[in-house]
Amino acid sequence: VTFIVEGFDSSNESHMAVIPKVMGEVLLCLKDSNAKTRESAYQLLLALATARDDMTEFFKIILAALGAQTSHMRSAAVMAISRLTFEYARNDYIVQSLLPSLMQTVAVLFDESSREVTKSVIGFVRVCVAAMTAEQLEPLLLEVVGGLMKYNKGRDRFRAKIKIILKKLVRVYGYDKIAPLVPEKDTRLITHMRKLSERATRRKAAGLQDGRDDTNNFDDMMESDEDDSDDGRTFMTGVTGFTKMTSMTGKYTKHSAMDRTV
Repeated sequence: VTFIVEGFDSSNESHMAVIPKVMGEVLLCLKDSNAKTRESAYQLLLALATARDDMTEFFKIILAALGAQTSHMRSAAVMAISRLTFEYARNDYIVQSLLPSLMQTVAVLFDESSREVTKSVIGFVRVCVAAMTAEQLEPLLLEVVGGLMKYNKGRDRFRAKIKIILKKLVRVYGYDKIAPLVPEKDTRLITHMRKLSERATRRKAAGLQDGRDDTNNFDDMMESDEDDSDDGRTFMTGVTGFTKMTSMTGKYTKHSAMDRTV
């Protein structure tokens, strides 16, 4: 199917009419239990984006699925938006300019009770925070942090992922900017953020960088609890040793378009 799509002509209306008709099935395949099926669906999604040759309209097709009746489809739509952001935000000005509106649109799902939607939304925020400029994200901080803190309960993996995102925000905007956005009841988290801010200040004064793990693999950004926050350098420039390291452990990884464009 990907091979056929690559032959589509963006000026041919009948070709373009196929894209919204098949999008539902493509999105559902992103949630398949088989890893190879999921990756094939992602590659087909990227091929459809290339064939459509209009990222604004292509995003609109996917965003329509956020209103689906099933949480499964809503989650799949968020995952598709995340992958497109991951692949294109660095080199495509249109996608970069769409990020604030995409963040605000996905933010409506912060009140979702479905765990699979929650997981996808947190993954999207993680990808989007890495892709957005500080100027783009700053007006949305209250909405983003407030939404994330709704999930900051218990000891599950969501809490670990949220901490990673907050650490990134503290590094970009500083403790004094982010701490007031965190509920007072989360005192331990606030204290942790303050210590991180102080450590970053000391290391910066000493001409050092914070030690942290990098990742430039989409699946790892969506799934991993490891800290990939590096002031956006990995996401925006590409290469790290992470994919090489994971391949040595036998884990299947797929390099993003970013690796190919660096």
